[in-house]
Amino acid sequence: MIKFFRKIRQRLLSESKFSKYLIYAIGEILLVVIGILIALQINNWNEQNKADRVESVFLKRLLVDLKKDKVYLENIHSRRQSQIRAAKAIINFSIETNQDSIIYQLPNMLTISSWQETTSNQNTFFELISSGNFNSIKSDSIKDGLLRLDRSYKALINDDKINKEPYVSNLWPAVDLINPYNYLVLEPDLNQEFRISERLKTNEIENMIMELKQDFKKVLDSKKFRSGLMNAMDSYDRSLPVIEGMIKQVANLISKIEIELKK
Repeated sequence: MIKFFRKIRQRLLSESKFSKYLIYAIGEILLVVIGILIALQINNWNEQNKADRVESVFLKRLLVDLKKDKVYLENIHSRRQSQIRAAKAIINFSIETNQDSIIYQLPNMLTISSWQETTSNQNTFFELISSGNFNSIKSDSIKDGLLRLDRSYKALINDDKINKEPYVSNLWPAVDLINPYNYLVLEPDLNQEFRISERLKTNEIENMIMELKQDFKKVLDSKKFRSGLMNAMDSYDRSLPVIEGMIKQVANLISKIEIELKK
């Protein structure tokens, strides 16, 4: 093809047809420019396809992470509601004159004495940031949502770190005075849950309940324990609206990503 154009150019020059040669030269330049533009367009199209594939992979992975996050946050919310109810039940029990229902406080003691570290399932988000692929997500709304969710997680985790020390130092030593696991056999639901096959005689049950009442009194008389209960109720109560907001954030992100993947 190049030889063909070269021959035409040489023939026009040899025939001294300069005007025709000029038109031909301009046409040849235009053809070259058009060829370059087509090549650039094809390259841009290939790059865009590649970027779209990268975005699609990350969006699908984010979707998986966020769905797990939603379940996880709902579980945390439910757990903290249970711990608030347990703390209130123990406080109410402590001011009752009739304490025959003491064995039913064992599940509350087990609930309030447990601590669960808050974590996040943000592996894909962290990879997007560290790999420099965050801008492969074209939707500014999704990117902003991911950043806001990350800030919410950091705030919740930091708040938990602040509350853990007084929670552990005030509640755990007091609960150790009872060691609720020693009395699991007394409470029917716990007995079944922990598959305790032991069967006690009436006098053994009465003796265990007497010991439990004595141990429980030591705990309820502990200022640190009462302080721990109030701190737990307060911190968990304050965290519930935060977690509820995060659940909404996650649900909103899931919806946006699902719409984006359908485009």
